[in-house]
Amino acid sequence: MAVLESTAIKVTIPAPEPAIPAVRRFQRPDLDRHGAWIMERLTKSYPHIQPRLIGSWLQGLIFNNEVLFLYQDNAVALARIERGHTLAPHPVVREHFVFARDPAYVEEASHMYTEMARWAKSHGCDTMIVNEGLSDVPDELIAARLSRRVFKQEQKFVKVAEKG
Repeated sequence: MAVLESTAIKVTIPAPEPAIPAVRRFQRPDLDRHGAWIMERLTKSYPHIQPRLIGSWLQGLIFNNEVLFLYQDNAVALARIERGHTLAPHPVVREHFVFARDPAYVEEASHMYTEMARWAKSHGCDTMIVNEGLSDVPDELIAARLSRRVFKQEQKFVKVAEKG
């Protein structure tokens, strides 16, 4: 009878990378699923606008080709292509908001910027204006997600009318 000796081989299996949450373009039925918490966030930011008007505004953006309206299970994002003026060589993408359903999902929401950057490049844009006040994702996480630096620029403006 032969005795087989075996040697144990230590195999280190790396921990699985966390799954990147699916990012999809927003469609009309998604308003039924995400609408309540999005409306709550937008009415807090724009209390002077009736929720009914915000809902209509969101519906109108869904089929606009110059708007990127995205969702995940726990996050939403809205960005738009803007043209500075007719002599500007490239349009820019301006983020309107990136919302996480709650603070536990901010990391998940940061994946919206990857899709936003891909969409911007596909439209000939070379700049994205991000995090102007309605993003739950901090600048450091945006920079890390895109492997790019987030620049800051001072903006000057003049009020020409009094609030109504």
